[in-house]
Amino acid sequence: MNYGHALRFGLHLPSDADCGPGRLVEVAGLAEQWGLDLLVVPAGTAGDDLEPLTVAAWIAGATVSLGLVLEARPDTLHPAMLARAVAGLDRLTEGRVELAFRAGPSAAASGTADSVAALGEAIAVVRELWNVLDRGLGRFTGRFYRLAGAEKAAPAHDVPISVDGQDQDLLRLVGLRADEWSTGCDAVALTRGNRAVDEAARGAGRDPREIRRRVTIRGGFGERAGRFTGTAADWVNDLLPLVVEHGVGTIVLDTEERDVAAGFASEVAPALRAAVDAVLLRGWSGARVRRSAVRARRRPGIDYEGAPPEMAEVVEPGDPAYARLRSGYLRGGAPGIILRAATNEQVTQALAFARRHPGVALSRRSAGHGVSGRSTNDGGIVIDVSLMNAIEVLDRKTRRVRIGPGARWAEVAAALEPYGWALSSGDYGGVGVGGLATAGGIGYLARGHGLTIDRLRAVEMVLADGSVVRADDAENPDLFWAVRGAGANFGIVTAFEFEADDVGAVAFARLTQDASDLERYLVEWGRAVEDSPRDLTSFLIVPPPRGGRPALAVSHTMVDSSDPETVRARLEPLAAISAVYAQDVVITSYAAVMDNASERPEEALDILVRLTEPGHGAEHPTFALLAALDTAEAAVRVGRSDLADERVRVLEAWARRTGAPWARCAAHVTRGLLGGARAEGAFRAALDVPGARSHALLYARAQLSYGEWLRRGRRRTDARVRIGAALEAFERLGAEPLRQRAQREQDLTGAPGRRGSSDTWAMNQLTAQEQRVAELAAEQLTNREIGVQLRISHRTVGHHLGNVFAKLGINTRSELSHLHAGCEPRERR
Repeated sequence: MNYGHALRFGLHLPSDADCGPGRLVEVAGLAEQWGLDLLVVPAGTAGDDLEPLTVAAWIAGATVSLGLVLEARPDTLHPAMLARAVAGLDRLTEGRVELAFRAGPSAAASGTADSVAALGEAIAVVRELWNVLDRGLGRFTGRFYRLAGAEKAAPAHDVPISVDGQDQDLLRLVGLRADEWSTGCDAVALTRGNRAVDEAARGAGRDPREIRRRVTIRGGFGERAGRFTGTAADWVNDLLPLVVEHGVGTIVLDTEERDVAAGFASEVAPALRAAVDAVLLRGWSGARVRRSAVRARRRPGIDYEGAPPEMAEVVEPGDPAYARLRSGYLRGGAPGIILRAATNEQVTQALAFARRHPGVALSRRSAGHGVSGRSTNDGGIVIDVSLMNAIEVLDRKTRRVRIGPGARWAEVAAALEPYGWALSSGDYGGVGVGGLATAGGIGYLARGHGLTIDRLRAVEMVLADGSVVRADDAENPDLFWAVRGAGANFGIVTAFEFEADDVGAVAFARLTQDASDLERYLVEWGRAVEDSPRDLTSFLIVPPPRGGRPALAVSHTMVDSSDPETVRARLEPLAAISAVYAQDVVITSYAAVMDNASERPEEALDILVRLTEPGHGAEHPTFALLAALDTAEAAVRVGRSDLADERVRVLEAWARRTGAPWARCAAHVTRGLLGGARAEGAFRAALDVPGARSHALLYARAQLSYGEWLRRGRRRTDARVRIGAALEAFERLGAEPLRQRAQREQDLTGAPGRRGSSDTWAMNQLTAQEQRVAELAAEQLTNREIGVQLRISHRTVGHHLGNVFAKLGINTRSELSHLHAGCEPRERR
């Protein structure tokens, strides 16, 4: 009996009383090192108070590719909580988690039949909360469990659910709802169980091949004393019938002996794979069988079984990835199938599939940000080339670069920045190269450097007949002319060759102004831009007014210059149009601007305020409270201090009611963001809230916000200390977007390049006050001058400097300056 499942080999994690956390992580590391596919994390341990999710989280952090099978019993954790926890862990591990249920006595069940029924309901609850394809809240009503509108939680992939046991009711449940049956290795029990599972599956309209079979074995090497003993060849002879005759696809070894586990992984597993391949027909394990629930969502008119197997990924309407890939940035969609290509050959195969469906709509997508909506459709085929995202410098002398259509413009800008190059590329770093580079490309450098297509020198593309061609001024010049502006109609571009521009530091300004007389504002803004030199390019956003408040205009303007006087001269005509409510002007790199563009405070605010609007479908008071700081920050950045003030009052009310440290800290930070004479006191109060440090991410955000405020006030030394502390926290927490923001801010303070973690200048060696004293002393200020700035006595400064010298292992201010500049101190003699 062959169910077509490729063989997997795993290890059962020890669960004895003496096996502590360190030993568990060690076993996991060895399993991955040996090349095993998965590790089964048992439902509990005999002596330690360790539960599977905690153990799995430790192991996930210590491994890279090892699959994690979490055993669980619904009687120990409500299935809704379990579903959320597993979904979160699956996202953290990028799709390495599986869930294994063992039937146990339910709190509401009495007897075996009730226990199985409760387990079936638990699986249904988990599936409901993972089902993000159907929008809305999760709902379920059963005898044992009930969901009356619960937020769903999407895992990273279609998490398989297995059920362990041999009871007939359990076997029927496996056939109805599970993805894998876990059992022992008795051949008679396997035969009887397979028959019951298959009958139940067919009765429910399922293909029995949807259900994988897993066995757990114990054994040893040495003298032959029964099954799974003796040599590796003996093990293979014992296991081969289980695979060939009973369809077993997963074999898990339960042992506490390292040598046995190593032999199983290095000798038995490869030998068994070879033996099975020799017995079964070629390609026996190649076909993927989707669950019946996935097949039920297929759209008419598409030959799903004929989808090209060579594709990097094939996504159907029932697959978890569909929720993320179905729509574009501005247009919703419901395509029938999404073919993701990573090579020219895969694009050719995708087009061949499309040609076999002449009556089905076809869309092409690089990143899906096009306003036309052509990157998605309803019931059709989407060819997605977002995986073709390489960026390569071909010729430094001519500044020739080759870029895949799936690369994002922020990534392109970051890759070109070290060379001092840039390409004018829209106003949003998240846009894909393919759509913009075949449509025009109006960017922040457009008035001085032209459109994106003006820098295009050649393309490689796949035509409708599947042929791969190159087009430039010499080869296929007509096609090259057409692709610059109408490329989506002539083929799928799989590579672009651009000639980048030399671009140094630039100025970027965000001005929020009064637009109550909108017509006059638009006329004046247009005139100011037209009359300005071509080193200025400006974009304008006029968000819809809310609640009867006056209209605002938000301009994003780039000046291709780093000279402050030039920048000021260019911006003054724009600032003079009407009252300025908020402004933010920085001299930075083009790459930093493109990265900042992805923050989009106007769009963020528009989304966040919906959480507070009565009657709106997104209204959610709890989420609105948790997002209050984000809402206030976005509001301040677009000049809506009234909205920010509302969020402050909400946080302060919650803090008074509950005393929650996070709410008190967030309220103070929000007060600081509003600026004014009380700003610094508010930031300091945020950092002094008892218990705030336990909320590491929030505390780091408070440090960052304070540092940004200090940097804008030209207190660069103080800013470096705060931003540096935030930067290290974000790195430790893996908060990449915030880390990038903190790094940009630190660069703007003029701080030296980051040093290694072993450098004695590490922030965490000094207290906050010592850091400030050290920074000022490194800039050659006297003790009295430092004391005046920090409002402490010069004797206290001397005390702090003594601590700094001792902690950093130096003796003089000269050595301190060397460290501050990024140099190691001279060796003491």
